[in-house]
Amino acid sequence: MSSLLNKNMNFLGLDYGESKIGTAFAPGGILAVGMNILPNDGGLFESLNKVIQENEIECLVIGVPISMDGSQSIRTKATLDFIQKIKGRFPALLIETMDERLSTSEAKRNLRGSGGEDDAEAARIILQSFLDRKNLKTV
Repeated sequence: MSSLLNKNMNFLGLDYGESKIGTAFAPGGILAVGMNILPNDGGLFESLNKVIQENEIECLVIGVPISMDGSQSIRTKATLDFIQKIKGRFPALLIETMDERLSTSEAKRNLRGSGGEDDAEAARIILQSFLDRKNLKTV
């Protein structure tokens, strides 16, 4: 964890996928709420920049898919490549990662029958887990 993190920051959580990216927002680092889904296409970085600017994001928390046995998969490599692109595009932001094992399963379970977006819910779970683990939550 970076020593630059503090409780008053605005955080954006990302659940990276090949075709879409779930987002979640934690204003002041208090409580993560699912936002929307961004298409992972040629306009991704412009869309992401808009979300970052509109919400005054200071830290991105990106879920990294680690296999249950702790090994890296093809999805892990793709996510790590995405993180490098993010760092290049948004050098002023703090970038943190969070193990996202089982976040999609939990998201689907949480949203069963609601018709909600599981990618945004997975991003919310990733971000809230990060906040809880880093003791940034103030409630």
